Amino acid sequence: MEATKQDLSTRFKMDDRGELRWFLGVDFKRLPDGHYVMSQERYIDSVLHRLGMSNCKPINTPAEKGLQLTEATDDEHQKVHSFP
Repeated sequence: MEATKQDLSTRFKMDDRGELRWFLGVDFKRLPDGHYVMSQERYIDSVLHRLGMSNCKPINTPAEKGLQLTEATDDEHQKVHSFP
């Protein structure tokens, strides 16, 4: 890890700020197994506040729980791009 950081620092202006917690509006939380959970809740709250919508009523997003997205096939791409 240190060698990678040193290599990157020769190419880019950077500094090491410790464990990743926030980057470009995304909050990161490291789980005990080493995986990360990403959230934009803080960013969304700030946008709602800026737009005067802090007290708006939330609604669930209609998506299947645990949905795993896959890359579209060439045929599926063609259907989307030929839609009138």
